[in-house]
Amino acid sequence: MNRGNDESVFGRKFQWIFIISVVVAVLFLWGRDIIRMTDWNIPNEIREGANVAITQAFADGNNPYRSITLADGHPNVYYMYPFINNLIGAVIAKITGLDSKITLLILNFCWTFFTGLLIAQTVKYCTNHMYLAGIAFLMSHYCGWRYTNVSAFPDMLGVFLMTLILYFCTCRAEKMESSKSIMLLAFITVLCFYSKQYTVIVAMPVAFFLLLKGKKKHCMLYVFSLVAGMGVSVLVIYFTMPLYFAETLLMVGGSADNELRWAITQFIKIGKLFFWELLLIILYFIHGIRERKFELNYVWISFGTMAVALLYFGQNNGAHLSYYLQLWMPSVIIVSMCAAHEFMCIAKRDWQKYLLYTAVLFGAVYPGFFLHTPLLTEEQKENWDRVIEIADNSKHMLATSQMADYAVCNGLYIYDYGQNQYIFRKEMENFWEKTEDSKWIKILFPEIQEFKETHEEYRQEILRMLDDKEYDVLMLVPEVGFTRDFAEFEQIKKERYELMETIEINTGVWKWDLEVWR
Repeated sequence: MNRGNDESVFGRKFQWIFIISVVVAVLFLWGRDIIRMTDWNIPNEIREGANVAITQAFADGNNPYRSITLADGHPNVYYMYPFINNLIGAVIAKITGLDSKITLLILNFCWTFFTGLLIAQTVKYCTNHMYLAGIAFLMSHYCGWRYTNVSAFPDMLGVFLMTLILYFCTCRAEKMESSKSIMLLAFITVLCFYSKQYTVIVAMPVAFFLLLKGKKKHCMLYVFSLVAGMGVSVLVIYFTMPLYFAETLLMVGGSADNELRWAITQFIKIGKLFFWELLLIILYFIHGIRERKFELNYVWISFGTMAVALLYFGQNNGAHLSYYLQLWMPSVIIVSMCAAHEFMCIAKRDWQKYLLYTAVLFGAVYPGFFLHTPLLTEEQKENWDRVIEIADNSKHMLATSQMADYAVCNGLYIYDYGQNQYIFRKEMENFWEKTEDSKWIKILFPEIQEFKETHEEYRQEILRMLDDKEYDVLMLVPEVGFTRDFAEFEQIKKERYELMETIEINTGVWKWDLEVWR
């Protein structure tokens, strides 16, 4: 990569003004989302409530990975994502007294901001160009987009840790010679696994990078440290949080439908959103090969390995674009900015540089027209006010996960926090049969059958209370959450309750028809 000091045709003063403007603009976008989401009762996504609930549970001293049920016998919150981000949030919430949801939003904001700084600093290191570093920071907020720029999900902690490794292997590569440095990389990789499972794939480009540099001993040390770290952490968690891996097994068994077609479709969507950046990368690669200047460094390795890995991970149709934005975009941003810098350096006329400056800025802004969450209209707010009014007047409601945020923020118990649908949907029948037949599962995960029985018993309790009309109101979205593939529930509901009204509600970019039964 060309690290020559290419002075902007606009001058350094302009570059600093641009950098400040970019930072202010991005902070405004993130701040707007936080303000939009601080109406606690309105979730951004239906699975968001589970993140808030488990964070609140940790803050209250309740470890959902040690006890299947609460003190009153109700099933504990079921959470299928790693827990580090929630533990951090719980500690902050406990110390500061902040609401768990706002704590998670602030954490997500911090991880996104620091990820942007690392990406911008890496571009600055590779190009010595402030304008391109500013563009990189502007684009970095796309990495964390999950139906909004700032969410209560743990994803961005994993992206931050991956980007931290990318930063070390690029900007600090010469200093990553000691055994302590290699072990640090392994430690961060382990943390990746417990922040968002699939981010552990960062181990592939790290190992390949070390081998490419002829550092076989360092590579062996990294792999050994990674395996040892994973082994020790698994043992510690297995005995302190015995339900964690049992629920992880449940998540793997109940993952969304996988199709290669879906992965290719998402690649096409990413190609449309980031057409200019990917075109620059292709031209940059061809130029490097033709001029014999191509350098296979860590960023290129990350770019390639993540693209290949996404052919597998991207088959999960439950993760619309988020895998691609989180795993691939950091390296896409950096390589494309290096490509832009290379072409700026070889441009012979100022107008060509002007054109590149403009094109790069347009390429950074363009995806924002599609990757954004609209603010609620007055009518949509009124619909939510109506829903919350019904919930406020209820003494015993039964609801799907659209009401999870409301329940958590008001100290109410709700069975479905957003992930319970994965326990008993039809696709899980084969999984539960395997757990009953497999001796190894019974030995390694003895809690899994108790977990199943607890939820089966509670579902029967729901049917009993439904039949006795102990619920004064049902607030349900059909075929979503725990009601999915629950034929007995639908039958009793229609026999004992009457549909009073249907209210259209918005959660982020999603629209739902919430049915109110009495």
